[in-house]
Amino acid sequence: MNYWLLIIPLLLIVYFHSRFGLLMLYRNWRDARQRELVEDALKHLLDREQGGRHASPESLAGTLGLSRVKNDFLITRMESQGRIQTHGSELHLTPNGETLGITYVRAHRLWEALSRGRSAHADNTNP
Repeated sequence: MNYWLLIIPLLLIVYFHSRFGLLMLYRNWRDARQRELVEDALKHLLDREQGGRHASPESLAGTLGLSRVKNDFLITRMESQGRIQTHGSELHLTPNGETLGITYVRAHRLWEALSRGRSAHADNTNP
């Protein structure tokens, strides 16, 4: 019985600790996932607009693998952030959204180039 008096506070500390608790880890993961969704959505919209087409909520949901509810939430969030505008069933990037989309695409390409360079270097140094 006395062990529970020690275990319960320890479990509460592990769960609620502000820097490394399980709740904070979950919040950090959720925030990172939301940022990733926004980045992927901007890249999809940029790709569509550069191809002379406009994205739709359906194309966005299909590309990101989101349910309708989650997709609608993402679109609403991006509109409130000033990154996209909806015109009927079409999604359009705002100038801010286009700038961010281009930045994300460039960063992704740079990361790929660095990764290829590292793997090529590793292949050359290992006999």
